[in-house]
Amino acid sequence: IYANLCTKTLAKFGYLLYICSRSKQIGVGYSWFRRIFKDYTGISPAQYQQQLRVTEAKELLAHSNKSISTIAYDLGFANSDQLSTFFRQHEGISPRNFRNGFRTEH
Repeated sequence: IYANLCTKTLAKFGYLLYICSRSKQIGVGYSWFRRIFKDYTGISPAQYQQQLRVTEAKELLAHSNKSISTIAYDLGFANSDQLSTFFRQHEGISPRNFRNGFRTEH
């Protein structure tokens, strides 16, 4: 069951709330699910969620004309400042500079 759940979770962009709700739907506690998820993927659900958000942010910044504020909202951030802080922590560059650099290279 957990491998199927992990595969579905890995295949779908989602948030920690989604992961928590899925563990409850199959009748297991979050601690157990977290341990199994980490055993299966090598990272915690929260780390996985962060990786997904960074990947999706990079995709949207590189290949869409959406504003950074809209991208922030789409990814569940309260505002563009939260996205900028998060993105800078993970990528070492601001979303705007990432977008400008990507467009210059391509």
